[in-house]
Amino acid sequence: MFEGVIALIDALGIKGSWTTLKPEDLLKSWENTIVNFYRSITSVSRVDKDIRPYFITVSDTIIIILKTDKDAIEYIPLMAEILMNPFTKALQDGIFFRGVISFGKLTHSEKMNMIIGPAIDEADDCHKLTEWIGVSLTPSAEFGLDSLIEQGVDVQDYLVPYTVPMKDGVNFSGRWALAWPQKLSGVEIREKSLSPRAALLHRLAKSGVKISHYKKCKNTIDFYDACCKQKKTCS
Repeated sequence: MFEGVIALIDALGIKGSWTTLKPEDLLKSWENTIVNFYRSITSVSRVDKDIRPYFITVSDTIIIILKTDKDAIEYIPLMAEILMNPFTKALQDGIFFRGVISFGKLTHSEKMNMIIGPAIDEADDCHKLTEWIGVSLTPSAEFGLDSLIEQGVDVQDYLVPYTVPMKDGVNFSGRWALAWPQKLSGVEIREKSLSPRAALLHRLAKSGVKISHYKKCKNTIDFYDACCKQKKTCS
């Protein structure tokens, strides 16, 4: 086994989305999303030669692994950097991701496309418990990030402290989240210029918000507002 950083994210609402979206449009958006993630990983790995990234997609789930011979904790912020732009672009295309960044030991077989170990187990335990559109940190990754901050590492470009909304009955709540609102841009729709917040609301509305999804969407807007208030960089 090796120590690494792993991101496990899945697209919400893909099942049955063909009822509100043209299948060809959905597939095109998903193809663009995969390309954006791959480009982000490639761009970062070209700069930092000490990491060996692995990118895996299974149906509507994306897994990214950062393997290094150095202290893997140092690469938790880098994983957030990799996720930032592809996450926001996917959001603008109507693909909503929920997931986590985890840290720990794992084993990855490229031949079998299989991952096992404490890090993926922790990610799998945590990522379906959150009640929003967003990416948070697992407990191990949180403590690792806290250690970096104590050492003076600046993480504010990509991560923000926030009490992550969890499903009812979950007695754990994450404390750090991907700061995607500060990267979200506005859009032009029918010759109207929408602010990032208006564009987010427009996209959520167009997705068809079911009663069962309302809380998840409301929590996402609440996070957007709180993150923008902290960062003072959103429109």
